[in-house]
Amino acid sequence: MADLPLCRNCAHFMKDDTFGDNSEGRVKFGYCALYSSLDVVSGERVYEYARLVRNDADKCGLPAKYYKATKGYAAAEEKQKQKQ
Repeated sequence: MADLPLCRNCAHFMKDDTFGDNSEGRVKFGYCALYSSLDVVSGERVYEYARLVRNDADKCGLPAKYYKATKGYAAAEEKQKQKQ
């Protein structure tokens, strides 16, 4: 299990900004950009927690089927800004 890809290093990972400067919380409760739905009331995208996506074999699962390596969080954060 030690060699499994980490979501925090994936291009689809988005930190949870509600934790402000708490980088541990921002990562622990991060989201996956590949799995979202539209909130029909607010019109905003609602993303699934990365932890849930990785624990669901029908989604990314433990093997990280859709993992895309990136250098740090920069690519995922830029992607998140573009979607807003």
